[in-house]
Amino acid sequence: MNEPTSNTARPAWQWQPCMLALDSWIRHGQWQPSEVVVLVPFAQMMGAARQAWAQAFPTSFVPRFETTRNWANRLEAFTPGPEDLSLDAAHDAAVSAAMLASIALPGLDHAWRQTLAPQLFSAAQSLASVVCAVAPQQRQAWLHSKQAELALGAGDGFNKWESLLATLALNWAASSGYATDVLWQPVAASSCKALAVLPGLQVDALSEALLSHWQHQLGEQATTVLPTLQPALGDRPAAKVYEALDAQDEASLAAACVLAHLEAGRVPVAIVAQDRLLTKRIHAQLQTAGVDWRDETGWMLSTTPIAAFLMAWLQASHASATSNQLLDVVKAAPLFATPSYSAQLDEWEAQLRKLQVRSADKALLLLDSWSERGEVKPGAQVLRGWLSLARQQTPDQWREAVLTLLVGSAWLQHWPDDDATQQVLRMLRLDETLLAVDALPSDLSDAVLPWSVALAPLWQRMSVHTFTAWLRSALEGGSYKPPYVGRIEVSALPMAQLLGREVGAVVIAGCDAKHMPAYVSAINLWTPEQQAILGLPQASAQTQAALDAWCMATTAPVLDVLWRCTDGDQAQLAAPWLALSQSAGVDHTDLPSPWLIRRGWEAGQDARAIDMQTSLGTKQPAPVLAHHTPKRLSASAYQALRDCPYRFFAMQGLRLWESAELDENVGAKDLGNWLHKVLQLFHEGRTASKANAQTDAATLDTLAAQVRSDMGFEAAQFLPFDGNWEQLRDGYLSWLQSHEAQGFVFDQAERHMQRMLSDEQGEAVTITGTIDRIDHHSDSGACAVLDYKTERLDKTRKRVKTPLEDTQLAFYAALMQPNLSDGVDLQTGYLNISGQDSKGAGATQLVAQTASTELMETMLQGVVVDIRRLQSGQALNALGDGVVCEYCAARGLCRKDFWAQAS
Repeated sequence: MNEPTSNTARPAWQWQPCMLALDSWIRHGQWQPSEVVVLVPFAQMMGAARQAWAQAFPTSFVPRFETTRNWANRLEAFTPGPEDLSLDAAHDAAVSAAMLASIALPGLDHAWRQTLAPQLFSAAQSLASVVCAVAPQQRQAWLHSKQAELALGAGDGFNKWESLLATLALNWAASSGYATDVLWQPVAASSCKALAVLPGLQVDALSEALLSHWQHQLGEQATTVLPTLQPALGDRPAAKVYEALDAQDEASLAAACVLAHLEAGRVPVAIVAQDRLLTKRIHAQLQTAGVDWRDETGWMLSTTPIAAFLMAWLQASHASATSNQLLDVVKAAPLFATPSYSAQLDEWEAQLRKLQVRSADKALLLLDSWSERGEVKPGAQVLRGWLSLARQQTPDQWREAVLTLLVGSAWLQHWPDDDATQQVLRMLRLDETLLAVDALPSDLSDAVLPWSVALAPLWQRMSVHTFTAWLRSALEGGSYKPPYVGRIEVSALPMAQLLGREVGAVVIAGCDAKHMPAYVSAINLWTPEQQAILGLPQASAQTQAALDAWCMATTAPVLDVLWRCTDGDQAQLAAPWLALSQSAGVDHTDLPSPWLIRRGWEAGQDARAIDMQTSLGTKQPAPVLAHHTPKRLSASAYQALRDCPYRFFAMQGLRLWESAELDENVGAKDLGNWLHKVLQLFHEGRTASKANAQTDAATLDTLAAQVRSDMGFEAAQFLPFDGNWEQLRDGYLSWLQSHEAQGFVFDQAERHMQRMLSDEQGEAVTITGTIDRIDHHSDSGACAVLDYKTERLDKTRKRVKTPLEDTQLAFYAALMQPNLSDGVDLQTGYLNISGQDSKGAGATQLVAQTASTELMETMLQGVVVDIRRLQSGQALNALGDGVVCEYCAARGLCRKDFWAQAS
């Protein structure tokens, strides 16, 4: 007889009654413990159960503690059939598409089939646990009875599609084979002589069905249900409740609680993964403190680096791909991080941003302009090779293309032991054993394993779009658990899996009304009535299971509970179950759960260390340029000096320029650049004497489309501007007709000019600029310098309101002055081409600068004085204010927001 031994350590769970009942039943049946299988609710409990048995009966053999899936895997390796519901997203996404493709139904077009396919998989997946609990030989009868009860197939409108999906999902689930089907076969009976079940928080339909099945096969005495595991008796210290300000504060508080438990020796600490985003934040806080953890819940496979790289490659392969999407591939590929490529590609990216190249095709053409450096292939050639792999082809060719990409990009060499990469290879049915970095096969097709799966006719040759959609579904449906090496000190796990776990402390974060509601209901295809007929868990049962899990978690000997008072801009209340647990009376009728125990609750004390420091504030910067003062000056640079000297120092002295975003949306700046180029080409190719309104309008239309295409914009992106184009075009031509009627003739556009400014000390600075347009008068010879503006008319008028504040036109006038003959008048102005007719004055209006030449000379003298002061060491203080500071890229350098703290 086995005699239980005592354990001096105080456990959290009463395993002994369960182990005693199991031992008594085994001895009564006269079986060897190794001949007995004990089914436990989840895999993590297998080790705890073995340890509990070893502590109770250290000299005895150990029964076989198994989950149904683990037991089935030990008995037989399972390979799903081509049309089976495998619960593998990659396989089932293909099968669901094939099933929908086989149906000829009015209204079920290709787009609608693609929309319904994920819903079909989800509906079938929800039935898997129910169908697994039906003996394989009885499933067809079960299917016919459920079809009759559900009366599927009768419906119109959208109900027609719901009925179709329900019918397909039910037939698919009932006609499939499952890994656990072996447990119904004689091979399972031959592997054990008795079967016991250790109950969990919820009823496991498969375990109950197997118990009933083997009761008939092995006899009533050979099956049993063990007592439900109970928490250990004894007084518990009061649970600590922490109120956090927001999500970030809650993560910091939770991390501090974990660190306090580790310092006190309460190991391991269990963190309940109630809110996944919050769990990530807690993990980041703990990693900063040098503590890592084991995540038992897993992440979507789509969040891993390998998934991001593959999806970036597919996005960049589309004909309409942007340069941003191409850069995503470049930055993710290990090959391009090597010194032989990195310098070249950094320079290329800088040019992309400077020139605002948005199209991937044009970005590759720009990359072609860099010559081959060293012995490596030019980057453009490598990228084109990768992008050419993504084309319409068979599934086997697609998988080989993925493998070619991973080898060519040096991914496998850079990540040789990456578990996520290995999991993606297995998901794609690629033989990772043949892909060792030091022994890659000469023919990569050898690593493409056969894949037995039903494919829709459309999938025999998959387009880029079809393969992308399938791969996205497979990655989002796959679960990835990061590897953990070392002593397990912290674990993140689902609340229900605290059952039977010996942990030093439990931390439950996210206990607010939003993230832990009192009512739980999974949204799926099935109505409550259908759920009852099929045996699916209903909302009331799901809510009760979640409540039981909460009450079971609160039995932990050491417990910290956290909730946030605000989530974004929304106020939050504590979770209803937390509030009721705190206020529950002796009879506990407020929370009808068998797991509820009475314990104290108290407010937790913030365990975070507070280091009080005296704020010294930030001194106002006062840098100098002296001999580093720029020798060349544009109008915009001088305007920056006038707006804020420190801004000038950052941009001109430190040469810090804001990196332009390759935004795919068309903005006002894009409109201005586009219009400037259109008008330049229009006037350079136009003969005024032969022009007429109709020809001019047609020419402008053609040039507008041409320049838009050259800039890499699609027609759809320009729709907001196209709606105003006709009015803008006609307004400009109307002004042009009047302008030419006054005798003005176009000379040149986009002319770059420079001029040296001097004083008695000699040369001071060279001013530079590019003038949008220069005209001359055919009779008087007067020169007109025009600058295009597409802004609001009132803003343009404000520019010339104070002449000495108008830097741009003053610079342009100064640049033109040396090129004019004596006595020739110079006129300057802004040509506002907004397309909006203001008070009937026309959609294009000239806003002339009426300042005299003397005022222009005064401006130039001021430029020389300012430059001389900088050269002599004048400090460039941060004097900007208002809008100047609001949109200043150098604000983080001058630290203006922190000046007020200085005493």
